[in-house]
Amino acid sequence: MTRIRKQGDQFWQHVRNYLTVYLPRVRGRSPRTDDSYRRSIAKYCSFLKEKSGIEFSRVSFEHVTRDSVVKFIRWLREERSCGISTCNLRLSALKSFLKYCADTDIGLYSVYQEVKKIPLTKAPKMPVKQMSDAALKALLAQPLEAFPLWTRLFPI
Repeated sequence: MTRIRKQGDQFWQHVRNYLTVYLPRVRGRSPRTDDSYRRSIAKYCSFLKEKSGIEFSRVSFEHVTRDSVVKFIRWLREERSCGISTCNLRLSALKSFLKYCADTDIGLYSVYQEVKKIPLTKAPKMPVKQMSDAALKALLAQPLEAFPLWTRLFPI
């Protein structure tokens, strides 16, 4: 029990240092990025609690496996109805956190290597909406005075 407790403490120490020191001070990330990464880690811990019954205080690096992260992404897509970009953001945040952990503690490198191999989901490309030829001709046929910006750029 003491070993598990220490591993859980180690996990949360890494989380604290990553979110409060590394991201804002070392990497210079914006507060919004910090908040997004914080939510990603919290969401993963919530997933572990909901699906595996692991309390927050007991989360350790033993629970961070390739299988659990893949299940987490599937859970986000299927049960939480998250979009592909949201799932990719959550996965990228976890990978970034685990890379930081591996850089600070070589013993965690294998955990990072497992999760690093999970590919991001390909999002379908949305077609680019273009103006019709008639609409483009109508726009270009307008006199420059109709556009206040043009009058400011090209004073007479």
